[in-house]
Amino acid sequence: MTTAYIELPFLWPNMRYGYGIRINKDDGLVEYSHTGYVSGYMSMTLHYPEFNLDLVMLENLSLNLNDRNRVFELHNQIRQIIRSQLLAKAFKA
Repeated sequence: MTTAYIELPFLWPNMRYGYGIRINKDDGLVEYSHTGYVSGYMSMTLHYPEFNLDLVMLENLSLNLNDRNRVFELHNQIRQIIRSQLLAKAFKA
């Protein structure tokens, strides 16, 4: 599942896709993710194996998928905060 088979245009650059898992290795930080979206609900899970960190975000709200950046805006903001904290921690080591 964590072996990249195709490049997948999504919300973030350099996204690869295994079997059901999105794989991103930007800045040397391994990140596995998965999103879900049905009318009225959306979700995102992030996993950072090096830090044994998982985050699951669930919302009982869904916006029009014509603007994916807006739909996942809050999720992207949280993701960026987490990534910056993990990268700062990795560089201190």
